[in-house]
Amino acid sequence: AKSCVILVNNLDTEKVSVQGIFNLFSTCGVISRVKILYNKRDSAMVMFDNPEHAENARLSLSGVPLWGNTVLVSNSKHRLIQANRS
Repeated sequence: AKSCVILVNNLDTEKVSVQGIFNLFSTCGVISRVKILYNKRDSAMVMFDNPEHAENARLSLSGVPLWGNTVLVSNSKHRLIQANRS
């Protein structure tokens, strides 16, 4: 089974925002969660409602510019994104 989660790399650490990532990637499907990696600010995980949308995003958005950087999109080994522990 394919994962609903993709990994986005090479983000601009100064400008990166959940909203910006959400806006770009929601063109590919319904997003349930976006998480910028705490210890690796140039990377984020995006979780879609279904794996087809995740695959669609990987195929259509890898290599597009976001905040001036060329983003790289790959399949994540994670099946889902855990909520942040407060």
